[in-house]
Amino acid sequence: MTIEDWIILHEKNKQTGDNTYIAPNKDFGTYHKGELMQVRHIEQGCLFVFRPAENKIVEIKDVENFKDPVIRRS
Repeated sequence: MTIEDWIILHEKNKQTGDNTYIAPNKDFGTYHKGELMQVRHIEQGCLFVFRPAENKIVEIKDVENFKDPVIRRS
């Protein structure tokens, strides 16, 4: 998915009250395959996600190493 796809999906989910999650599709850097992170907002082509492993909001600029989104109904 591209950043533009993420923006459309996240806006749709905000309207329905659903949560959007992103997860790496492989281990890289400090990220672990399958680690779920909640998308909090998207701004200037970057995803800002809550990463439980660090207990903070992190910025993701390059989404190519991540799986398609996981949607959780509220």
